[in-house]
Amino acid sequence: MSNLKYDVRGSVGPLGHSLFDNGKPTALVLGSAGFLGRSLTTYLRDVKCCNIVHYDIRYGEEQDLRTARLDLDNIDQIYFLAWDVGGARYLHDPSTQEAQLEWNTSILANTMPQLKAASIPFLFISSQLSAQRSAYGLLKLLGEYWAEIAGGSSVRLSNIYGAQEVQNERTHVVGDFITEAVTQGRITMLTDGREERYFLHIIDACRGIVEAMNTQPKTPSDVAGANLVSVKEIADLIADATHAIIVPGERVSLHPSAPAPNYLPGWTPCIGIVEGIAMTVDLYQDSVLFKQV
Repeated sequence: MSNLKYDVRGSVGPLGHSLFDNGKPTALVLGSAGFLGRSLTTYLRDVKCCNIVHYDIRYGEEQDLRTARLDLDNIDQIYFLAWDVGGARYLHDPSTQEAQLEWNTSILANTMPQLKAASIPFLFISSQLSAQRSAYGLLKLLGEYWAEIAGGSSVRLSNIYGAQEVQNERTHVVGDFITEAVTQGRITMLTDGREERYFLHIIDACRGIVEAMNTQPKTPSDVAGANLVSVKEIADLIADATHAIIVPGERVSLHPSAPAPNYLPGWTPCIGIVEGIAMTVDLYQDSVLFKQV
C-alpha cells in the first residue's frame, strides 16, 4: 500500500451515482477534495473497490454543505470529512475562531438531519483534539454527539501526514517542514519542538476509517500513531533525509503532550514514523512541483 497514488477527481459528481451498475458498494465522501479526502477516495476506489461519489465545495457552490440538499439515492455508505480545517497555525489562530464556529456549525446543522433521515451508515471524522477549548475542538465534540443521535459513528484521528500539500496557512507541520527543507535547505520551527503527538500516516488513517465504517463503534474511538513522537524528532528525521539545517523556535507549546489514545478495537497502525517520514520525503522530492524549484 505504500505505492498508493493521490489524486483529486471529480469525474463522478453528486448526480452521477445512479449510473453505477457494477455490484460494488457506493461510497459518498463529503469533503473528497481535501487533504484526507483525496487519499481516502483513492483508497476506497483502488483498495476496497468501491464506487466513489465525490462531494466538495471546491467542485462548485452547489456542493456547499452549509446549504446543499444531498441526493442519497443508491448510496451505501457516507464518510463525513467536510470541515473548515487546517494545521495548528490555522486552528489556533484567534482571528479564525469565529469563522470556524460559523462555518462548521452551519455544515452540521444542514447535513446531520439529512443523514439521520436517510438511515444510511455514516461515519463522522473527528479528531483527538475534540473537546479542546477551541472552535475546532468544541465543534468536533458537537459533531460526535450529533452523529450519535443521528444514528452514525465517529472516529478520532491524530496528526495525519503522508500526502503532499501546497504550503499555506492551513498546511500541517510535516508538510511545512518538508517543503521548506526541500526548497530552502532549512526547517524553521515555531516552537522548541518538545511537544509530542501520535503522528499517523495517511494510509493508516484510511485503513482505520474504513475499519470504523465496517464496525460502527458505539463510542468515538481513536485511529492514531503507535507512539508519542516529538515535533523535534520529526524535524530531525526530515533533516537527516534532506540534509537541511534546523532552526528551532523559542516558544513552548501550549499543548505539550497528546492524551493516550483509546484505539479503535481490532485496528493497529502499520507504518512506523521512520518509514512514514521517508515515504513522505520521497513523495515531495519526486513531485514535479519541487523538481522545478
